[in-house]
Amino acid sequence: MFQLGTTSEFSHATDAVGRIVEVVSGQDLGAFIRAPHLCPTRPDGYRLRGAARLQADPVTNARQAIPDALEKPRMCSGGSDMVSTAMGYARLCQMLLNGGRLGEAELASRGTTELMTGNHLPEGTQYGPGLLVRFGGLAPAPVTGYGFGFGFAVRMAQGRSPAPGSVGNYLCGGVHGTYFGATRRRTSTPC
Repeated sequence: MFQLGTTSEFSHATDAVGRIVEVVSGQDLGAFIRAPHLCPTRPDGYRLRGAARLQADPVTNARQAIPDALEKPRMCSGGSDMVSTAMGYARLCQMLLNGGRLGEAELASRGTTELMTGNHLPEGTQYGPGLLVRFGGLAPAPVTGYGFGFGFAVRMAQGRSPAPGSVGNYLCGGVHGTYFGATRRRTSTPC
């Protein structure tokens, strides 16, 4: 779509990562995601309670259908098929805030989480033409003070985005209205 290194556009990169996980693990992505270290066993009778979309589409005035999270998808995708409880999602967020650790387990190295949540776009990178149309003032783009890491928008400048936050915040929005945002922990150096 664009000359390499000039323009950033949303893509199927996370879906490609899902396929890499399948090849490296030797498992179907759905089976890998359901592994005990990622998805603890749910108690008998547990039923995931999914939220319905609250806001109607401003153009069609229709509400977007949200698929039943308990139905097995036709094809598991790295970019769209992980479903969790609020507490499970909070644990994922806490792991990122902890630099890859959750309790005693190291699920990713600190260096990996820093790569994920740091900006990797060169100065002057433009964004695809549809970004501002789709997201308006909340677009994760240079004009709103954002760069992009590996799966996360990263706030690079203060005062451009209408959303509250600080330089160093990283965020990710989901297709069905989920939103995650965090601030990179600052460490102090002793005198």
